[in-house]
Amino acid sequence: MRHRFLLAALALILLPVLAAENKAVALKAEDGAELAGDFYGLHGIDGKKGAKAPAVVLLHEVAKDRKVWGPLLEPLRKAGFHVLALDLRGHGASKQGPRAGDEAFADAHQDVEAAVAWLRARPDVDADRITLVGASIGGSLALQCAEKDAKIQAAVLLSPGTAYKGVDSLGPIKAFGDRPLWIVSPESELAQVKLLQEAAKDGQARLETRICPGTGHGTALFATEKGLAEDLAKWIQKQQPQTGGAAMSDATDPVATIETTLGTIKIQLFLKDAPVTAGNFIKLAEKGFYDGVIFHRVIPGFMIQGGDPTGTGRGGPG
Repeated sequence: MRHRFLLAALALILLPVLAAENKAVALKAEDGAELAGDFYGLHGIDGKKGAKAPAVVLLHEVAKDRKVWGPLLEPLRKAGFHVLALDLRGHGASKQGPRAGDEAFADAHQDVEAAVAWLRARPDVDADRITLVGASIGGSLALQCAEKDAKIQAAVLLSPGTAYKGVDSLGPIKAFGDRPLWIVSPESELAQVKLLQEAAKDGQARLETRICPGTGHGTALFATEKGLAEDLAKWIQKQQPQTGGAAMSDATDPVATIETTLGTIKIQLFLKDAPVTAGNFIKLAEKGFYDGVIFHRVIPGFMIQGGDPTGTGRGGPG
């Protein structure tokens, strides 16, 4: 008897997937400030002895919290990164430190240091491949952390200031040294960008700059600058070494998740071994070619055959 069952949906998910470990975390800064964050761990790392992957720390602007990084989480996941989104002291679920008001920001570099230390304590994080991404004052704090920590691999600054809330950026950017640095700012903040560019030049940072039209500030740029989140994830990915540590392919081989009327099927694709076949499958899946398609041939205990929108096995290859 021929059996047929329906593919409710087919979605390509690039490993690692956030569903593997998505949890709230509690940290403590050196001065005792109690901090909160969300950790998005990578699927595909778990269970692989000694496997490690790079990580990104996300630092929001003033009067915001870690939730503003929503648009960036999926692109970073697809690019193969662990992610820790942090609430700075006195923001979101994080408590205030010993000092309040603007004075608190003079101590907030400890928040970033605590986040980095927490990641490095994990066995699945490559301690030498941590990138800091900060918006506005979060960018200044990222620079301050990187100034003290030469192991920080790279940094991305969205709308960085030069001394906002008394947090200096010019000194730390001069000390950033020969590491990748990307500044993204609106045209309305070009004057500050030029000051930072000059300071970065003095410090020999490998600086790239993207100026966006309009006045969007910090994480608001994700809404006004089309494709910025994806470009940011790709830029960080481009900074990763091709060798050393766990191979990126171990963490990012694509997996097709097929939702059917009888349950879920996951299929790993090997892009390096079969680039044409796997690439075609990915392209068609992203176009929705397989959505709602039946498995037109089922031989119990042996095989199932599907992928033909006509449901007959005689359709074209897409």
